[in-house]
Parts: sequence; structure tokens; C-alpha cells
Amino acid sequence: MDSTTEFNPYQAPVSELLSERFAAEDIQHYKAYVGKKSGYYIKHWFKLRQGINADSGFNFAALFYGPLWFLYRKMYLHFAAICLVLVAEGVVEHYVFKMSPFSLDTILSVSNVFGLCLSFSCAYYANRWYFHHVTRKIRAARSNEFESDSVTRKLKRTGGIDFLSPLSFVIALTLVIYAAITLQFVS
Repeated sequence: MDSTTEFNPYQAPVSELLSERFAAEDIQHYKAYVGKKSGYYIKHWFKLRQGINADSGFNFAALFYGPLWFLYRKMYLHFAAICLVLVAEGVVEHYVFKMSPFSLDTILSVSNVFGLCLSFSCAYYANRWYFHHVTRKIRAARSNEFESDSVTRKLKRTGGIDFLSPLSFVIALTLVIYAAITLQFVS
């Protein structure tokens, strides 16, 4: 915190990592991990690291592609968590509303509202979650490598995007749905 900023006792604490300024080496490592779209993310992450604004930007790709965006950005744990939430919502919807007197329209409305809320939440927090994900990856690379060039090479190799995972997931999901429909008609 610099001398021109007033102390706010009600403000959430800002970690050292977020309050320090981007060093040239940090920017190089973030660019190495993120890849071609690093300028977009660094612009939003700069705000996070400075503690200037809690808003890290709204990610329209995460809104429209949902969990697939997390696969695309190699955030596999986030993808799994979102899928678990969707499966849990489906199970609750199936069993709770199956025994309830609500109409199918009501059930679908609740499901749609839940899906929209989840989609908008993911889009709102996607840049923040990606920032923390990339920061963890950079810390791990720095703890294992001693020279900045070797850290950068490792980040370029392990970071970036993964087009194959979301594509594979969509193909697998399509095949599972096709098999389920086919089995339903056969039996």
C-alpha cells in the first residue's frame, strides 16, 4: 500500500502476491504459460495483483463454452468441480422433483435458472480462477527450476491451451448420449 492510499479497515486483506507490482520476469512467465491471449489476461490480472479492483473482468468464452473453457485452459480440477455440481443438480432434480407435485415446466424452469446462474458465475470468476491457477503453476515451476530461462521454457511446454481435451469430451459425451438413446429404444 502506498502513501497516497487511505487505510480501509473494512477492506478484505490483500496478499503479498496480489499487492506487489508485476515485475518483468513475472510478465514473461505469465505470457509463457498463457500463450497468445496473454495480453487480455495480464490486463485483468494487473488489477487483481494491485488490489485496485476486485473485478477481474467477465469472460464471455467461459459463459458460452461453460466447462469446456476450463478444459481448454487446462484447468482440469475446475472442470471436474463444475461437472460434479451439474451432476449433483441433475440427481437432485431427478429425485426431488420426481416425488414433488410440481409440473414439468416448473422443474425445467428451476433447472434453467440454476444452469444460467452457474454459467454466469463461472464467467464472472473465470479470470480470477485462471489467475490463481496460472500463479500456482508459475510458483511450482519456480520452485523446481533455478534459472528464469528454464522456468520460461517449462511454462511454455506445460501451459497454453488444450484443444484436444474439450473436443474429446464432446465426442465422448455425444457417443454416450447416442448409446443411451439407442439402448433405450432397443429395450
